[in-house]
Amino acid sequence: MKSHKFAVTFLLIYFYFLGYAQTPATDKIYLKNGSVLVGKIIEYQPKDSVVFQIQNGNTMTFPSNLVKKVKMYSESEVAKMYTFRQNTFYTRSQLSVLYKKDNSGISFSQSAGYQFRHWLAVGAGVGIDNYRLEQGNNLMPVFLELRTFLLKQNLSPYFSLRVGHSFAFEDKSIGQTEAKGDYFINPTIGYRLGTGFPYIDIFCGVKFQKTQYETLDSWSKSHFDITYRRYDIGLAMTF
Repeated sequence: MKSHKFAVTFLLIYFYFLGYAQTPATDKIYLKNGSVLVGKIIEYQPKDSVVFQIQNGNTMTFPSNLVKKVKMYSESEVAKMYTFRQNTFYTRSQLSVLYKKDNSGISFSQSAGYQFRHWLAVGAGVGIDNYRLEQGNNLMPVFLELRTFLLKQNLSPYFSLRVGHSFAFEDKSIGQTEAKGDYFINPTIGYRLGTGFPYIDIFCGVKFQKTQYETLDSWSKSHFDITYRRYDIGLAMTF
């Protein structure tokens, strides 16, 4: 039940930010003093003035004698602009299904890091994994992540790798007396769907996780070594 709540919450956040995504600035104004402003031209009268909305939303008016030139972009030109943010910090929210026939689970994670270039992002994060959608199978992964976008374009495939350690917690209500996590590895391939704020991507990969459980009932004590192998299929938002 808790896993379903995570999914609903993530989707609500996704549609909220999708509706309020900011449109990137599309025009430029070059002043005679050497300044270049990026924003949106509201009104342009070459012999009089330029009304210009800068990136923070404020509107300014420049007399024509201060303006060297202006550059206005068409919608098709804007669509082709490379607007992916680089040399910046990011946060990433990710929701996925840990799929296996007749035995699927769900995963949610939050990470943060730095996007150096389009081909290198480095970060770290924490999450919640449930491999069976039932009690006694929850793990908390702590991980490092690397991501590389393969194309210097707004839409791009990518490869990512997460490695780390998961912490397991025994559920005494079902007889578990001990639970131990272990190292895991999670390679994925995906596709970035744009470079807005936030941008969305979809991905598919695999997750390998080893864990141990010990249970005790009125008859005996049992020890289980489990290696989960799951397809990892989901979507993410990066801010």
